[in-house]
Amino acid sequence: MGTINNVMQIAPMLDRLPKPIASIALELLESHWQELLNGIDYESLRHRYHGGILDHLRAVLKVLEYMWSRPGLDIAISDFATTYRAKLDSDVASNSYCPISMDHLHQVLVQMIRALDLNPDGPWFYVICLAAVAVEIGKLSSRVLAQVVEGLSHNLKQLVDEYALSREDADQVLNLVTRGSMSLEKARSAEELALYLAVYLADTIG
Repeated sequence: MGTINNVMQIAPMLDRLPKPIASIALELLESHWQELLNGIDYESLRHRYHGGILDHLRAVLKVLEYMWSRPGLDIAISDFATTYRAKLDSDVASNSYCPISMDHLHQVLVQMIRALDLNPDGPWFYVICLAAVAVEIGKLSSRVLAQVVEGLSHNLKQLVDEYALSREDADQVLNLVTRGSMSLEKARSAEELALYLAVYLADTIG
């Protein structure tokens, strides 16, 4: 997919976030735009090419949008499992390769239900989307990641001081960004699991 198409999809998805959050996310992208146009996503299985970080971000945001269009995160993962079970069966019948692991999706679902039992209110969509943008930009280099975390800390503190964001949500954004790449075994909160699932699906099929 071309860079222009990526931009045309990413910008509207971020514009749908609450205004101050959308502004922070878009400002992060703009400040690192030239680097992102050529940035190679070495952490991804499918986006190891110039502009791959933007392509991967588009795929992650698409998964997150779908997840929040469902009645609940656990239902969204069940829907993913149903969809890709049918795809897996079809691919097996036609001797094609399906990159999705049904067992892995089941493990994510089980851990998500456990996390939601501990926090029935569940995570906020905008918290995870903002973290996803910051995590993808941070892939450019450790120097860029440090800049992103510093800038985010400042911007989020302003929102907290203005009562536009809770301290808990601000801390969760920074936690997701600083945790970076995580394994399913290390993911504990529903926020971490939602971001992990979005990255997993973007890596395998996005």
